Amino acid sequence: MADANRDRAREFFSAFNEADRERFTALLAEDVELETLTGPFAGREAAAGWLKQGRGKVVPHAVCDRFFERDGRELVLIRLQFRRRDNRELLQEADIAAVFEFAEDGLVKRCEMYQDPAEALKAIGLGG
Repeated sequence: MADANRDRAREFFSAFNEADRERFTALLAEDVELETLTGPFAGREAAAGWLKQGRGKVVPHAVCDRFFERDGRELVLIRLQFRRRDNRELLQEADIAAVFEFAEDGLVKRCEMYQDPAEALKAIGLGG
């Protein structure tokens, strides 16, 4: 189960990076809850709308650095990069984290993103 959850979280960010709406929404439970850095989104259609946000001249790209599993939840430490669309120049980078919860069928039920990775570690009981 832990490997399947890790694979699902990895696929979530792969689809995010490619802005692949069909693949992204196929990973989500119908009643998914996303708590992103730009606000909450409830349901597949709202999540698909979030996927398209901020993809003008600057393109977000998530680099998944490390994974931790605890009590069926998957925590991902991420380097979030913002690059120019035209030449891929790195404009900004930040360390963030995401905690995933999964439905019984393996789809993403909830994903909460944290600006501070230490807070995410605390949220799943791995930080002090």
